[in-house]
Amino acid sequence: MGDETISSTSGRFRFFDVRYNRVTLVIETDRQTIYRSDVFIKPGMRSIAIFNRNKVEVIKELPLQNTYLNNWDKCLDGNTSGPGNLTSNFIPSMSQEAFSRFIRSVKSAPFDKDKLSIIDVGASNAAFNVDQVMNIVNQFSFTDGKIAAAKKLYPSVTDPENGFQLMDAVTFSSDKEKMKKIILRGNYTYQQNGQRVF
Repeated sequence: MGDETISSTSGRFRFFDVRYNRVTLVIETDRQTIYRSDVFIKPGMRSIAIFNRNKVEVIKELPLQNTYLNNWDKCLDGNTSGPGNLTSNFIPSMSQEAFSRFIRSVKSAPFDKDKLSIIDVGASNAAFNVDQVMNIVNQFSFTDGKIAAAKKLYPSVTDPENGFQLMDAVTFSSDKEKMKKIILRGNYTYQQNGQRVF
C-alpha cells in the first residue's frame, strides 16, 4: 500500500506508514497481482477492510485521537490501567432524540426501497446499537428489505456482541442464514469462501 510492502501467513495485513488521502493498494499472491486499485484513507482513522470476491471494502473505522486501540479492530477503555480491557462502544450509538427523528422518517417512507434510501443518507455518519437496528429492520414489509437494511446498518453497530438478536427479525431458516452471514462478517477472523478477512 503506497510505499509500504508487507507479507503475512495469517491473512491479516497491517500498514503503519501510509499517507492519508488516496493511495494505491496492490495485492499479490505467488508474485502475481490479483488486485490493484486506489483506496482513500481517512485522516485520523484506522481503517479495517476485507478483501473478498476481488473487492476491497472498508467495514470499520476507528478514531486514532484520544482513543486507545488494541492491535487490531477494537478500542481500549482509556480509563483502565491494564491492557486488554476492550469496549465495543468506541463510537456512541445514535442518541435517543436523534434516533426518534430517524425512525420517524423511516416509518413514513411508503415503500421498502424508500426506507433504504433514507438509511443510506441517515446512517452514513451515524452508529447504532443492535436494539436500534432491530427497530429499523422491523419497519420493513418484506424479508429482502429487512436483510438489505441489516447489511447497511450492521457495520456501524456499537455492540456486536448482541448481533445474534437480529436473527429473530426474519422467520425462515434460509433468511436466518443470510442474517447470520451479515453478523459474522463483523467478526474479522471469520473465514468466508476460504479467504480470511483482514
